[in-house]
Amino acid sequence: IFEERRNYDLRRLLTGSERLIDSLLKSTELEPDLLINGVSCLPLPLNSREAISNTIISTCSKIKNLVFVILVAGNKLITLVRMKKYHISPSDLHLVFNMVNASESFKTAESWTPICLPNFDSSGFLHCHVSYLTEDCNACLLLFTVDRDLFFELSDAKRK
Repeated sequence: IFEERRNYDLRRLLTGSERLIDSLLKSTELEPDLLINGVSCLPLPLNSREAISNTIISTCSKIKNLVFVILVAGNKLITLVRMKKYHISPSDLHLVFNMVNASESFKTAESWTPICLPNFDSSGFLHCHVSYLTEDCNACLLLFTVDRDLFFELSDAKRK
């Protein structure tokens, strides 16, 4: 944008993103993970983490066009399940963590949102089903797909 129009005013494009930017800045103060390109995992016994991952794999393995499944609590990764040929970078994970932490609306209902993960694909976006496991649990399940019509199938998978 700036290469073509040096005096372009970004404020209109950034309207509504103040909360996300503020949350990202606060997280860099509190947690060094973003600064060192790392990701913190929630401490869990190995067998618990494997059971969670295996449950996700058995529930979601047949869903076509599902790219990533991420389970997160706060800014801590619980598990990440992905298609073999795809990878997600720590900085993209931090964008996901920030989106979840900065958006109170995700806590009240299942949501469907497009998200650009610039290290994964800077020219496009994925569709993400966002839901908390239960009302009193701070674990958030994120199911990423390239198919914009999968909301109800992903919602069914979450309930399983």
